Amino acid sequence: METKFSSPENQKLFCQAAIEALRLEWKTFIQNIKFNAAERRLIKEPVFALAPGVSWLGRWYGGTKQTLELRLELVMEHPWYAVVDVLLHEIAHQLKEVFYPNEVEPPHGPVFRQVCLWIGANPSASTELTELDSRVFAGGTGSGNELLEKVRKLLSLAERGDEHEAESALVKARSLMTRYGLSEEDLDDGEQYTTVYLGKANLRQDTVEGYLGGYLHEFWSVRTIWITVPDLQARPLRWLRQLAVCGTVSNCRIASYVYDFIHHFAFQRLTSMRVRTGRRIGVRDSRDYMLGLLRGLRSVMKQQRDELDAHTLALVEKNNGQLDHFFDFRFPSRLANRSSGFRVNQDMVDAGEQDGRNLKINPGLEQGGPRLLNQ
Repeated sequence: METKFSSPENQKLFCQAAIEALRLEWKTFIQNIKFNAAERRLIKEPVFALAPGVSWLGRWYGGTKQTLELRLELVMEHPWYAVVDVLLHEIAHQLKEVFYPNEVEPPHGPVFRQVCLWIGANPSASTELTELDSRVFAGGTGSGNELLEKVRKLLSLAERGDEHEAESALVKARSLMTRYGLSEEDLDDGEQYTTVYLGKANLRQDTVEGYLGGYLHEFWSVRTIWITVPDLQARPLRWLRQLAVCGTVSNCRIASYVYDFIHHFAFQRLTSMRVRTGRRIGVRDSRDYMLGLLRGLRSVMKQQRDELDAHTLALVEKNNGQLDHFFDFRFPSRLANRSSGFRVNQDMVDAGEQDGRNLKINPGLEQGGPRLLNQ
């Protein structure tokens, strides 16, 4: 989100809405943690404030102040999940003060980092100027980014390729994740889990987005959930619904890229279909095509998953168990997705399913020479 204020009054209204949203996020998060009655009585709601032009993203003022302050530009210019990322960091400072008042250590010492691990917060969220959205979607070093580059290469070639030259780009990308993204060392390192949002926020949950979330959940090592996000421009403040993925930073990065790829591929195919047939492709036709596309992708990837060896399956289950533990802690009161029945255009569903089964990639260049990417 990026906001420019036309007047001091508009800035004041924006800040009021943002603080109201931050208060609700704080209350919801604290309520979801399983404190006993005595512990819960120790936790008091802080004063919330927004500070323009400061160098840090968030700060906790303990003692008699009991103030949780965030950088105004963070709220103005970045997605809400990046704001929540910093908010959780400051909540960790608050809880560290409440439960370990006599521990003397640097601001981000071992006790604080242990609290962050406990509540799923990012220990460096308020000190790095690279916010969560940049950490997830920008480059960098490390095996997660190397894996992402392989996935990006496959999917970018798929955008240019025809559908009969190599195996499915998404199946190949998922195979790379299984091959390079899972190891005992990776699982034991305890890579940080996080939550990022996909697509756009809307007043209602979208059926296709829900099915796409289910596909990402099943095959891309993330968990999906509908999140409420504030519309800080609305008066009064209103809350919208947005699809989110939860997982390691590297897996959220890949799932986000796959999400964008599927939407882009479907748009290209529907545009081609409209040009080829000369008929209008409506919203419902687009929905039915996407449902068929996801059905086709799911059937191919399920077959691939069923062929995994026992050792790899054990690693997948271990990874999923750790993720589920974090997900259950972070979203204990989540509601299951429910979709109502609706009529579909079976021709569009069949066309999408056929494309999903045959989503192909072209040969590419690797290590200086041509080769098929599925070899």
